[in-house]
This record gives sequence, structure tokens and C-alpha cells, in this order.
Amino acid sequence: MAFPHLLATPAYATRTDDKRASTARQRLSQNVRADRFAVIEAVDVFSENQKREIFYNDAARLLKLGAKQVAQHHE
Repeated sequence: MAFPHLLATPAYATRTDDKRASTARQRLSQNVRADRFAVIEAVDVFSENQKREIFYNDAARLLKLGAKQVAQHHE
């Protein structure tokens, strides 16, 4: 190779790129979650109780609640 130093990626660029990619993934995840909530709210197929259960289960999964905690909330 004639210029191998041009192919090497500096460490600072890698960290910056990783951070940008992570931020982009987080924003995409938030947008997808927001879109999903909007769709669930707009659909007339689900009752209010079913919608509440869907939102609760999503939050419980996001917060990584255990089965015991979920059971306590449903009492």
C-alpha cells in the first residue's frame, strides 16, 4: 500500500463516530416509540383499558421491571 496512514482511523474519530451513531439510534428509537404511541392512541380497535395495558407493558419493559414488581402494580 502506498499510503497506509491515510486508511488508519484516528481514535478520536472512532469515539466521535460511535457517539454520533449512538445518538442517532437513540433518536430513532424515541421517534419509533412516539409513532407507536400515536398509532395506538389513534386506533379505535383497542379499548381504553387495552391501551393502558399496552402502555404499561411498554414502560415496564423499558424500565426492566421484574415480574414481582409488575404483579404488585396489578394488585
